[in-house]
Order: sequence, then structure tokens, then C-alpha cells
Amino acid sequence: MFENPLHTRLKLDPWSASSLLQKAIRRGENHLAQQAAAALLQYRGPGIWRRLINIAAEDVGLADPALVAEVARLATNKRLRETIGGDVELVQLVCNRLVGASKDRSADYLYSAVTRLPWAWDSIRALEGSGIASQIAVASDRRQPLFQRAVATLLAGTTRGRDGRQTINVGSVRSLVAALSTAGTPEIFEAVELIATARGHPFSLMLLPLAMELALDDQELPVSTQQLPKAQHVGSLPLYVFDKHTAIGKHAISAFASVNSQVSEVLAACVPQEKRVSVTLMAAFYVDAISVLRKLEWKCADRLLRMGFEADMLSAGCPLEVMKQVFATVRDNLDHLNELRREILLSCGKGR
Repeated sequence: MFENPLHTRLKLDPWSASSLLQKAIRRGENHLAQQAAAALLQYRGPGIWRRLINIAAEDVGLADPALVAEVARLATNKRLRETIGGDVELVQLVCNRLVGASKDRSADYLYSAVTRLPWAWDSIRALEGSGIASQIAVASDRRQPLFQRAVATLLAGTTRGRDGRQTINVGSVRSLVAALSTAGTPEIFEAVELIATARGHPFSLMLLPLAMELALDDQELPVSTQQLPKAQHVGSLPLYVFDKHTAIGKHAISAFASVNSQVSEVLAACVPQEKRVSVTLMAAFYVDAISVLRKLEWKCADRLLRMGFEADMLSAGCPLEVMKQVFATVRDNLDHLNELRREILLSCGKGR
């Protein structure tokens, strides 16, 4: 069993453990990732594999297709895990591999763009009623722009429920993979099909058009080392854990939106009052929650990051023309946000 002093001392809840696991993997912090995994394994048992499969697709993606496929195979095959060594040892090994891998978050950004950018809606409406055969034809047509292929892939590979939520359609994904698999990296297509059988998140489908796009580049792609936002801690626990996906993060960032004079001034000038908290939550997420240490550099990476940022900020309620200003103001006041995170964390009795 893992040693887990962090879990014992700080009493991480499942959501904080899950947040720490992903962010430590992004930042290449193996010790923290291992301790977060131990905590999450105690809470979720084999359910941790669903989290790991999504992290592999979201944060590693095109940067290491073989690793994404390996995690997908382990996550979807309990008998294989038992044969090799069981969940405890394999979770430790997989976390170590994910931490050391290069990262590419393009699938997540492309999914945000396809589902949230207003100018994507015309493409969605045009393809939505065309039938799955026509959607697959567009998705597999290299002459189509990346964005159009991504829209077609998402429509072909998902089913929309009565509540409006999209879920992966396993049969449709298999048809998509069969149509696209001659035009990209084989490991990505295997991984996406396995993720579909595990009912993974629909953003994983974006790996299909991205793999096709990347296949057009014959050259070996460089990996750059990124400068990470400086982390502050309570004990051993980094405060970047507490983002919009955790209760403490929501509390701290909501307070930050009103008590920080620079942030509140910018928001008051350009963001409707009812949207100011949601905009600050999203801006803070982009400031210190998505940072990766080792980033795959390829032709679409920066453009997709911009598209994802714009899509998410628009969805939160931020006007396009002030997004960069809001982001910069939150980034420049990160120390104050961390002070609020620390105060709330300690007041909850979760830090020592």
C-alpha cells in the first residue's frame, strides 16, 4: 500500500484529491501525484481508473499516444490489471508514467471551442440533421478544416439525452474509428474506442480529428519546458488544488472577485454583476490550474489554447474584448487569491 502522510495529515476529500492528482500530473510533481492517487484510491477504489483515463486523454493526448492507449487498456480491463499486479501497484506505475510524459491539452480546448463558441453553432446546425453517415464522411475528409471535422466527429460520436447532455455512443465511435483509422496514429484510435466503451467524457473524441491533423506533420515535434506559476502551500498541500472544481476553491475565488480591488474594478467595468463570479472562477482556472511542465509544440497548439480560452470565458459571461485584461488582472493578484485560499482551508480544519 502507498505511504500517504498527506492524506492522513490534511484529510483530503475526494474532490481535492482528484484535483491534486490531475494538477500534480500536469506540473510533473510525482510525489504529490502519488499521494493524491493513494487518497483517491481509498475513496473510489477501482473507480480511480475512470479519472486516470480522462487525465491521459485530456492532458497527455497527442504528446504520447502509446501511453494514452496503455492507460485505456488498463482502465477498461480488470482481468488484465489483476494478471499484471492489481490496482495499487498499477495506479502507482501509471501515475509515474503520466507525470513524466509530455503534455498536450488540445483535445480539451478543441472540445470547448466546438461546444461553446457561438460561431460554431452554424456548423453544428448544418450537420446536426444530416445523419451519421454524412457526419462521418465530413469527419474523415482531410480537405475539411480541422474545426469542421471536429464538429462532425462530436455529432457522429455522441447522443444527446433529454437533459441536453451529450454522451458517447459506442457503436457510432466504432464506425468513426473504422473510417478514420487509416489517417492518423493507431494508438489514438485504439484509445478512443476503449474510452468510449468505458463511457468516458466526449472530449476524448477530439483526439480523432487532432490525430488526423498531426499526421500531416512528418517531422519530429519538439517539447518545451514551461515556466509554472509559483505555487504556495499549506503544509505540503499546494493551494492550486483549490480551483472551480472544489468547494474551497469556489468559496475563495468568489470572495476574491469582490474583495480584491483591482479584480472587482475590472469586473465592474465590463462584466454583468450576475456573471462576475463565474468569470473569475474561469479566469483563475486558466491562471494556475491548467499549467503543464512539458508541452508538445505543434502547429495548432497555441491556436487551440486561444480558442479554448475564448470559448470558456465567453461561456462564463466575459465579453471577448476584455478577456485578456480580466485574465491578466487575476494573474497579477494570484498572491491575494492564495491568501484567501489559505484562510478558508485553515478555517475548515483541513490544513496544519
